[in-house]
Amino acid sequence: MGIVKKRILYVDDDEMLREATTGILESLGYEVIAERGRKGAISGTILKDGWTPDLILAESSVLASIDDELAQTALGHEPPIPLVVITVPWENPSRNTPGTKGTSSLIYKPFTRGELVEALQRIPWVRRTPP
Repeated sequence: MGIVKKRILYVDDDEMLREATTGILESLGYEVIAERGRKGAISGTILKDGWTPDLILAESSVLASIDDELAQTALGHEPPIPLVVITVPWENPSRNTPGTKGTSSLIYKPFTRGELVEALQRIPWVRRTPP
């Protein structure tokens, strides 16, 4: 049996950042699905082909538009799917505001490969099985 890669669902509206970050994550050995921040980005991916992420990485500006979906589909899992929020330092979202409930870690833009690795190392990874 081969090595099972950890799965990351990455949600960001910025196409260039999405492509660059996806490349970094894949080079680190993660299986990545990258989506734009739109309704259905999380639930559609999780339900499609039984693909359940081990982590969701999402840009803070897209979280408001998918907050209900995030709460129901990702954080409603047992155990909840960890969430890493990408934001800018002047926003500094609280763990108790809409869109950031269940946040496991924050990473600030602009970030380096090393900072992304550090944020991912702080996550309590749980291997998921398809629903």
